[in-house]
Amino acid sequence: MSEDGKEADGDFSSYVRSFISKSKVTWKDIAGLEEAKRIMKETIVLAAIQKPESIEPWKGILLFGPPGTGKTLLASACAGSLGATFFNVRISGILSKYFGESSKIVSTLYDVARNEAPSIVFIDEFDALTTKREGMSEASRRMLATVLAELDGFADKKSDRFVLTLAATNTPWDLDEAVLSRFPRRIYVPLPDREAVNEIIRIHSRGIDISRLDLEGIAEECVRRLYSGRDVKALCQEAVWNMIREVNKIEELADLPYEEITRRRLNLRPLEQRDFEEAFKKIKSPLTRKDIERYERWAEEFG
Repeated sequence: MSEDGKEADGDFSSYVRSFISKSKVTWKDIAGLEEAKRIMKETIVLAAIQKPESIEPWKGILLFGPPGTGKTLLASACAGSLGATFFNVRISGILSKYFGESSKIVSTLYDVARNEAPSIVFIDEFDALTTKREGMSEASRRMLATVLAELDGFADKKSDRFVLTLAATNTPWDLDEAVLSRFPRRIYVPLPDREAVNEIIRIHSRGIDISRLDLEGIAEECVRRLYSGRDVKALCQEAVWNMIREVNKIEELADLPYEEITRRRLNLRPLEQRDFEEAFKKIKSPLTRKDIERYERWAEEFG
């Protein structure tokens, strides 16, 4: 094995296998996004069930929407529910570390995915490969061509050879027609609504009393502030930490030996509205209403 992580004979299988992770995420771990979950569930079922050869499941699905809305979580749940091999691929890592050899890695990725089927290949930052951007590198061009060729080339319809490519982007308008044609199924992953915000808060406050909270009021404020699911999670964590700091002398405990700290139990109290009021002061969304309208227009036209 060479210092850069690939095998000397050009076999990238060892490196590709480093993308594999066993997902424990299930559909129940995702708040809201019911339409996206429905489409992905249907794809999984159609891939596995006995059917005429003329009926094919989607080979590629494009997940698009603002940052932090749960695109990676959806891919993880798809793999977790299926018990599939999950390849979590970031375009930036491949291009920056293996410049000039990215297309070989992609070919190996799909070879391994077919051998380990059923497989989910999740490609994040997919817009990094768009041909619409000026100054696109040769490595990017070759890698994009290889990905599209792999999507075109799947001919094996056997259920034990199921490989689904999920591509995620925060800027779908950067993708050109050649890319979009390989992803006829495009799913808009929007900001959470009030019901989803409530569920996200419940998920990230398990084990803590939230009976004193005005969840409807908090959810309404999150929606007004254009919070993503990631923002709501951060808000909840900040509120919990506000409570923890108040009822624990954290700094004093840090001076104790590690073995002594492990014998202590964290003090808790019910979360209160003031904890979230403080958290709202620190958690800001980078999105504007104009940003959301742009996503909605693209979803209406191309989704």
